[in-house]
Parts: sequence; C-alpha cells; structure tokens
Amino acid sequence: MSASRDGNHVNEGGRRIEGMIQGPRTDGTAAGSDESGHSGRRAPKWAGTRPFGGHVVPERAGRASPAMLENVTVDYYGSQTPLEQVASVSAPQHDLIVVQPFDRNAMEDIERGIMKSDLGLNPNNDGEKIRIPIPPLSEERRKELVETSRERAENAKISIRNVRKEAKNEIRRVVEEENFSEDVLYGAEEDLQEITDAHTERVEALLEQKKKQIMDV
Repeated sequence: MSASRDGNHVNEGGRRIEGMIQGPRTDGTAAGSDESGHSGRRAPKWAGTRPFGGHVVPERAGRASPAMLENVTVDYYGSQTPLEQVASVSAPQHDLIVVQPFDRNAMEDIERGIMKSDLGLNPNNDGEKIRIPIPPLSEERRKELVETSRERAENAKISIRNVRKEAKNEIRRVVEEENFSEDVLYGAEEDLQEITDAHTERVEALLEQKKKQIMDV
C-alpha cells in the first residue's frame, strides 16, 4: 500500500471512529461519516449523566422551585405523561409551588402523580389550581438528601464507565475489521478517555453543586 493510500486509510478510519464516539450530528448524519453518510455501527451516545442531572439537581433543598417537579409524571388518559406537558408550574413564593392544569379534568390525576413521587410533598387541590407548600428541611433530612445525591452520582459514573467499555470494544472491532493502523486505534482511545473524563467531571461538579444547595440553610 502506498504512503498516500495508507494516509487516506488512516484518515478514513479516524473519521469513522470519530463518528462512533461523538454520535450523530444535528443534521442526522454521524460525525466523521463520509459523503455517502456511511459510518458503520456506532457506539452508544453519551447519555450517562442525563439521568443524574435530571434526578439530582432538582432534588428539593427547602426552597420552592418548578424544577422540583420536572420528573413527576401523570397518568393522563392512560399514558404516563410528564407534568410539564399537562400543566404550568410556578413558584410565586420561596415556600410555595403552584400547578395550573391545562385540562381541569386532569386535576386529580396530577395531584396523584405528585403524591406518588418520592419528594414527600402534600399537594392541596382547590379545584382551580394545585398548591404545594414547601416546608423547611431538618438537618437530618438534608444529610439524607446529600447521601441520596452521592448514590445517584455514583450510578451516573457507573453508566459512563459502561458506555466507555462498550465504545472501546466497538472501536477495536472496527479497527480490526477494517485493518486500520494502530495510530487510529490509539487516537480513538485517547479521544474516548477525554470524553469519559469530561462527563465524569460534570457529574462531580453537579454533585458538589447539589450538596451546597441542600446544606445551604
């Protein structure tokens, strides 16, 4: 194989594996795909920290916030529907959340959805709106929430490591099948580790942010 052809081969391998690591672009094609759009099988997209961001950051910390309810779902006409799709949520006071249903017939379903959540909230339905008082947290409860946040952060890190392992196996499979050079393999693994580190650092930063939020009286 000529030097020019070998160089093209390396570049093609780099583009394909870049697409595997980074996932699809906003235009629907994979990052690193060729003009035909072909990029081979790709490793899973990096979603490891999303559950962590959604479940830990809004965790109640003694102050009313609409984000506290963003993981609440409602049994709306037989389908589990995010609360934000069936009602508006506001926090007019530091100790009060107000939920305004778009469909008044869903009032009781929304109330049940809030009560079934693990937030320990007691909604009051007045027939027009649902008002949710937010009592101050005890020190003991704050410590419990910090521990819960740590556990969820660790679960997020495990998810990230699992994705890294699957991506690494996929990279090696493609390199072997396509006979790409070792430079392509080493470069892809370095990029993969950088992405892994970035997501792990994001989880740690979110955890520290949450701990401060919970313990700030």
